[in-house]
Amino acid sequence: MINLGPQYYRPPFPVSKYWKDDVRKMKDSGFNCLQLWVMWSWVEANPGKFNYDDYDRIVDFAEENGLNVVLSTIAEIHPYWIHRVVPDCELVTNRGQKVVSENRNECHNGLTPGGCFDHPELWKRMAGFIHETAVHYKNRKNIAGWDAWNELRWNVQADGPVCYCKHTVKKYREWLEEKFGSLDGLNKEWIRRYDSWEDVLPGKTTSRPYTSTMSFAHFLTCRSSKHAEDRYKIIKEVHPDKVVTAHGPSPCLMQVAWEGGIEQALNRGNDWAIADRLDGIGCSNFPSWWSMLNTDYTMSMEMIHSAARGKKFWVSELQGGRSNIGFNVHNPVRGVDQQRWIWNSIACGADTVLLWCWRDEVFGQESNGFGFIGNDGFAPERIAAMQHTGDILKKYSGVLEGYKPANAEVAIMFSPQTYYLYWAQEGSAQKVLLSIRGFCKALIRNSVPFKIVEEEHLEELEGVKILFLPRMTAIDDATAGKLKKFVMNGGTLYCEAENGAFDSVGIYRYPEERFPGTFSGVSEIGRRAVPENPVFSAKFAGKTYKLKSFHMLSPWKTSKGEIFAKFAEENAAMLSQVKIGKGRLILCGTYLGDEYDKDCNPDFERLILKFIGDAGADTGQIGISAKTKEDFNSYVYVRYGKSSGRDIAFVFFPSGCKSATLSFPGKIFNVDKVKDIFSGEELKLEKSGGARKLKLVAGKSRIAILTE
Repeated sequence: MINLGPQYYRPPFPVSKYWKDDVRKMKDSGFNCLQLWVMWSWVEANPGKFNYDDYDRIVDFAEENGLNVVLSTIAEIHPYWIHRVVPDCELVTNRGQKVVSENRNECHNGLTPGGCFDHPELWKRMAGFIHETAVHYKNRKNIAGWDAWNELRWNVQADGPVCYCKHTVKKYREWLEEKFGSLDGLNKEWIRRYDSWEDVLPGKTTSRPYTSTMSFAHFLTCRSSKHAEDRYKIIKEVHPDKVVTAHGPSPCLMQVAWEGGIEQALNRGNDWAIADRLDGIGCSNFPSWWSMLNTDYTMSMEMIHSAARGKKFWVSELQGGRSNIGFNVHNPVRGVDQQRWIWNSIACGADTVLLWCWRDEVFGQESNGFGFIGNDGFAPERIAAMQHTGDILKKYSGVLEGYKPANAEVAIMFSPQTYYLYWAQEGSAQKVLLSIRGFCKALIRNSVPFKIVEEEHLEELEGVKILFLPRMTAIDDATAGKLKKFVMNGGTLYCEAENGAFDSVGIYRYPEERFPGTFSGVSEIGRRAVPENPVFSAKFAGKTYKLKSFHMLSPWKTSKGEIFAKFAEENAAMLSQVKIGKGRLILCGTYLGDEYDKDCNPDFERLILKFIGDAGADTGQIGISAKTKEDFNSYVYVRYGKSSGRDIAFVFFPSGCKSATLSFPGKIFNVDKVKDIFSGEELKLEKSGGARKLKLVAGKSRIAILTE
């Protein structure tokens, strides 16, 4: 079953007079479930006494209306008594100051950030709340699943980088010992001479030595991933037959650093590591609030789909209505846009979509915002559109529940170690994200199936024919060995400037010591400045491409291989190719994705597609012909997959585009007719050589879902 519902209750709002009627209206609006925030601060307002009366009433109303319930255990909002009952459990900043907790700016009841979950007694009480909640709802038939940790929050309103308390520092040292084997092992890798573990301290702030700063950031990621697992195990022991996930505020790749240094890059966990441990992974997404283009939204869905790797993929919070922060008026949420987000999520593999939220908020800075039925003037059209979607989910449940997106032969590398390196120097990994984002957007605009491969999960390279490494500045020897094997076995690897310039603990390598020069014999000549005119020409396969360099140049020597773009200095190239074993390396001496992310350069798209085609990788197979502008939002997007052997294609039109002609190769839709289950129309396919063509009209919804 595909779950579709709104978040409803963050106590004490909405107040009880609305509950019964609201739940009935949810059912009438096309939803089949709702979500509740089960807050520790509210449920255990008195130590050891748990009160679920209000939640029970709402769960009863949901059951009466045939709605399932997703329960979110909000253990990160701590009871007011926590510091009195568990003394000395505060988070500690990098300056040694205890954090004073208070109400969160948009949450009416409880303390944020509260205490540190590394404190044994605090964790015992937190775990007790989670266990008590799981037991309380063990026998309720309409519990659809659990969100064990909301947005992976643990340091909100901490007023500084945390946590440096004695309990976290102890765990950090234990983590280092497990990672390096011993203090001698740490000294060898870090090239230090520590005499005792007591001398090993976490990195204090950015622009300090990379080793300890990167390492502590990595530890915080692993710590969050482990905490998600700990919560999961408590619920799963009581509910072994229910789905238990967790979700971040966005895909972890987008968590480059927040709030002026308070949030370290990836400190809320690694989606791949969390998916390893839980039944799946989710994320929040507020496209209108964040002014996201359709490419941005699709990219975020593909990131979570990649991290899930066949497990459950949830959109755990999707914008329900007009956002509001303070006394601002933000962009509205139109029904047609919201439905595109929902169906784009399903097209990428999501089986649960939860909207934040049903009613407009009434407390703090989020007051007057986010309500699906909120007072922004567009609730009626959102309700009508959602009723249509609800009808489709019900009528075609078997087809949609069995849907799996097509496998990808194109991949983009995500390197947490590179994120830590940029965080250690600049306080943000934004440059790395921009590089990755440019490649993602180019592939999305051309409907090329792709996936993100995380550096510790390289088994996902199975079946991949071309792998892009945008701005992968930190590489360890083990990762380099696996990438070498990928190339030797026939894969195509695209590398950029200063590829592997640092190892995973932050020690710099000279150009000749870096991957892939260590096995290809082609190394970089060293860092150069980008010229005033960053445009350069590359010639490949008889065509010329105008490209833009960004940030720096680090051209590659030309002792062997094929040159596509020369560099001003002799025996160096901005873009070249070297054949190694059965595969090849494409070597770029700058960063191309960043500039594409700004200007949607069509030559960059064309060159990337040419690289993909030459690698023998699938570029999507479905031909698309439509009149659109050359900008990020003007493209027809098609996501293809199968359900029990049946072909399914989701088609999304941009505004202003009235129709598109789709060309299907022989193995996709090898039939005379297809049905658009969104509109209910049957459509005839015309034979054209070895393919079949279909002229598809956009319609008011700008969505089509084609199946046999």
